[in-house]
Amino acid sequence: MDQKINSDFLNDLKLPKVCQIGIIINDAEASLRHYKSLFNIKSWYSSYTTEEEIFYKGAPIDIDFDVYLGYSAGLQLELIKVNSGDPNIYDEMVLNHKDGIHHLGFFVSDYDKKLQVFLDSGFDVLQHGPLKTRGGTVTRFAYVDTIDYCGTIIETIEARLH
Repeated sequence: MDQKINSDFLNDLKLPKVCQIGIIINDAEASLRHYKSLFNIKSWYSSYTTEEEIFYKGAPIDIDFDVYLGYSAGLQLELIKVNSGDPNIYDEMVLNHKDGIHHLGFFVSDYDKKLQVFLDSGFDVLQHGPLKTRGGTVTRFAYVDTIDYCGTIIETIEARLH
């Protein structure tokens, strides 16, 4: 690990259990079938975003993507299919036509506090923003560059009904 991390980082962070595995997909139809069988998912739910304000490396971006959610033993699987858009956090996998695990997600109730602990500990936020879905849920998310620290990206997620 190259980063100098605050020694109290994990004590300050206190993340809950992993609640989501984010997976990049290229072929929605085939992936939905594959992961349904692999993880014994009963059904998939589409996330219908009505408003979004997404930032990649600090700059606003426009991205068209579909999200499919399924549950396996209480764990949420999030399949992400990028259709088009500005450069974004998913590009490397999408452009190389690779499906696979992209991040581990944690649902938190104190989003701002958790994000500040990451920042204070020397981590960078790669992509973040609020998303509003049909039905009135507002989800704030941040992908944190923890790859050198734990081998994957960590996403903090806070969803509230408004």
